[in-house]
Amino acid sequence: LIKKGKQNLKFESLVFFILVESSIMFLSYLFYTGSPSFPTDESVFNLYSAHLFLGGQNPYTPNLVSNSFGYYGFPLNGDSPITPLTTGGIVNSMTYPALSFLVFIPASLLHLKSSLVMLPIFSIPIALAWYRAWGRGEYVNSTMVLLPFLILVLYTYQAGTAQTDILWATLLMLSYYFLPKHRVSGAFFGLSLSVKQFPLLAAPFLLYFIVKEYGLKKGISWSIFAVLAFLTVNGYFLFLDPGNFINSMLRNEFAPLIGVGYGLSQLSFLGVLPIPRVLFSIAFFTVFAISFILYILKYQNIKYGMFIFPIIIFLFNYRLFSQYLFNWLVISLLPFLDLLSKRDVDNAPRPTKLSRKRTPTRSHVLVTTIMAILVVSSVMGFHYGIQENPGEFKITSVKVLDANATGFSSSMVINLSLNSGLVDSSQVFFRIVSVGEVTNSNMYLWHPLDKNVTIINNQAQSLIVVPDYSEYSVNTNQSFMVIAYYGSIQGSYFYRGQQ
Repeated sequence: LIKKGKQNLKFESLVFFILVESSIMFLSYLFYTGSPSFPTDESVFNLYSAHLFLGGQNPYTPNLVSNSFGYYGFPLNGDSPITPLTTGGIVNSMTYPALSFLVFIPASLLHLKSSLVMLPIFSIPIALAWYRAWGRGEYVNSTMVLLPFLILVLYTYQAGTAQTDILWATLLMLSYYFLPKHRVSGAFFGLSLSVKQFPLLAAPFLLYFIVKEYGLKKGISWSIFAVLAFLTVNGYFLFLDPGNFINSMLRNEFAPLIGVGYGLSQLSFLGVLPIPRVLFSIAFFTVFAISFILYILKYQNIKYGMFIFPIIIFLFNYRLFSQYLFNWLVISLLPFLDLLSKRDVDNAPRPTKLSRKRTPTRSHVLVTTIMAILVVSSVMGFHYGIQENPGEFKITSVKVLDANATGFSSSMVINLSLNSGLVDSSQVFFRIVSVGEVTNSNMYLWHPLDKNVTIINNQAQSLIVVPDYSEYSVNTNQSFMVIAYYGSIQGSYFYRGQQ
């Protein structure tokens, strides 16, 4: 390829595509065969929801999906990929739109491994990215765009998780691919939104792009078909129980899910800095609004970056997993190819024009004013978030009990107090974060031996705490962080290992 440069590489690009596509699908199949039947609680909920739907029941009925653990024999132990709540218990309800489980109907009917349904979908983004350039005769670009799929192992690793992230990402790519056919594009966006709520982050950017490039009428038509596609999939469940369906769609953002993953929120949920959780929600929506305003102001320069902004926005989400960012990079390959194609056209010789001094338009002044209002509102929001922080747990000492010969212990005495100006008492749970590699994203969850104990405000108390599961015993020879939490209240203590 380097030798031929930009000469005709049509055949070589086609061969390379076939090799890459085959290799990726083979690797995806290996991850699929090596993965457990239910690698995540999401995979259990999705398959069981399909089972409920086939039986004439509504998966969005509260607590109905909780039966899935027993139905499929999903183990609840220290190695289970469950989603704990900061108020105790675990997530046991459906929180995604209907296509996230309807797609697993064949797996439920035929008793197949749920991740098998997702496996063929991994071939589509590769084909879309390659053909976007190859179909326009850009054979070098069509070859180079395949390299990220080979380099980033996470793409094929997802094949074993049975999660539907690849589905919504693929449907969103199809929505962008068919933008000239705005009705088809809108329908694909509605289907993408019917899998998970993530595409909502791209909706304002994509709609503004359509209006600017194709006109207001096409933008309205695109929106109508997106809504129709979403209602086609979800309308039945919305009609059955509007309240529970809407609550399910909002639950992930507002439920007290335990902090896990990467990003800035680690400073908070790992006990490094006393940052209230609500500040991340304020920052998330503030960055979202400012990003969209920036997109409007600098549209001509960054119009093909509409799928990059969600990556920046997600950095401020309290729960951030690598696939949240990675899938947006995959989707961004299509507009990136369009940007390369546009630059080739723009770099062509053309008559010179006299430069004119640009003056601010009325819309730019309005947008700038809105941004200033957002900044002031955000500052007020951060101040409110800090003022409304319910308080903190103050841990004064941690004493390990009954360590065995290898240094592992399953009980500790923790002395702590509650300092709050808003609540008189609170329950408390604990989380042990070991120094070094984290093999369990939830860390090690512990609870008071007396499950009915409450911590009284401004009163020192001593608790005996034990792990939720035997797998959560702690190595006292190593240092670890003890985090006390309940809801938005949190406190931490660094325990130095005995060696």
